[in-house]
Amino acid sequence: DQGIYVEFYDEDGLSSTLEAERGIIDEHAHNLWVKGNVVIKSLEHGTLETDSLRWLEEKNLIETEAHVKLSTERDIITGQGFEADPGLKNWTIHSNVRGRFIRDENDKEDEK
Repeated sequence: DQGIYVEFYDEDGLSSTLEAERGIIDEHAHNLWVKGNVVIKSLEHGTLETDSLRWLEEKNLIETEAHVKLSTERDIITGQGFEADPGLKNWTIHSNVRGRFIRDENDKEDEK
């Protein structure tokens, strides 16, 4: 069992990669369901970690109802439920949102 590896592209080229333990492809609708240590690494917008995720090709949308952790160079945000473009440029966490934010260049942290 080698797991799942997917590359997502936008108009500028490679935008992110997805890795997971297992997945199912709906060949008719071209959607993908993945489970198990799901990690999406965006080239510019951080890393998403969750247990399960769907990619809806027609909408170019990734979504999950599971717990998520989104890490950027400066912030770590967690919550329940998530949707975004595959490159993680525009995203929404639906509930129980918590985060650790660095406010300025002096590395001051702010927990919300």
